[in-house]
Amino acid sequence: MPTINPTDDGWAGYQGGGDKTWATIRANSGNLKKGQADGTSEAMTLRMGVASGWDLMRRGQFVASASGVSGNIVSAKLRLYVNSTTQTLGSQSLVLCNGGPASTAIANSDYENNVSNTTVWGDSVTLLSMSPSTYKEWNFDATGIAGLQAQLGSNFKFQLRFESERANSEPGSFSSAKTASMNFNHGNAASNKSELVIVASDVVLGIPLFFT
Repeated sequence: MPTINPTDDGWAGYQGGGDKTWATIRANSGNLKKGQADGTSEAMTLRMGVASGWDLMRRGQFVASASGVSGNIVSAKLRLYVNSTTQTLGSQSLVLCNGGPASTAIANSDYENNVSNTTVWGDSVTLLSMSPSTYKEWNFDATGIAGLQAQLGSNFKFQLRFESERANSEPGSFSSAKTASMNFNHGNAASNKSELVIVASDVVLGIPLFFT
């Protein structure tokens, strides 16, 4: 069975060039992005400023063709190959959410366009639970499965966001350049590509189906 690899994945973000308040950096217009046109791996990141506030915020963006998928989606999961993590910002996690790129390629503007897309679509996975050079999985919940079902015939689109950023809950006390990040392989990597596994009532993509 074929595996669905995202046709574009990476992040859209804002880097302040200085020390910004949480509210400012979270709501600002995006001024940078990294997708498959820019490389084969990248990191979703939150980073504090040098003297105060915040310097960098990125929202993970995913789009995958829904061509060939039909019927009722029974389950779905995102699998990302983790290259490395950094966590000096306290306990942080990445959560599946609604949203995603406006088009089929990530743009700077996908950052601000997704600030209000905060509906949880599945698992929240801590950075501490991620091991380098292995896959980590996020399962879509009932809300996320319904969201994917509504996108049949087009493209599956969704986000990964740091839970603190999604919930608009600024992490603890300031310390210069404290960081939370997770570097993962894109869908165009030479190996260990990102994967969206869809199990539908009449088709299974990404894993074999066995009956006993």
